[in-house]
Amino acid sequence: MKLKYLCISISGLLLSCTDNKTGNMSKAMNDYSTSKNEIKAAVKSGDTSAYKDLRVISLEEPLTALLPWSKLMADKFKYAPACFDVYYIILTSNNLSLYSLDSLGEKDRKIAERYLILGAKKDDFRATEILDSLKIQWK
Repeated sequence: MKLKYLCISISGLLLSCTDNKTGNMSKAMNDYSTSKNEIKAAVKSGDTSAYKDLRVISLEEPLTALLPWSKLMADKFKYAPACFDVYYIILTSNNLSLYSLDSLGEKDRKIAERYLILGAKKDDFRATEILDSLKIQWK
């Protein structure tokens, strides 16, 4: 059962919901001349396509390396997949399953829950599923 949710979460981390914002970085992974710094610069301006590319590139690094970028996209641009990514990174970096919110320390739990709720309010299906499963009021 946990493996099912892990697979769903990883798939969700790699594939995000469609978004109205599109950027000129959508083919960055296929364009070898595009550097990671250029992708990061595009993410700083809110390019959701560049963020998706950065998520893939970041698979080579510890997951926590993506956290500042996820927080940027969640806080500044209210990008729902990034909200869920913050939640996911906090829990997995503490070696917890996605449904182990209560096992976090109070500070981390509040942060993770805040981003999970923000993602749900932005219609991220993964966030709503977890909140409903944990019976956390968010509407």
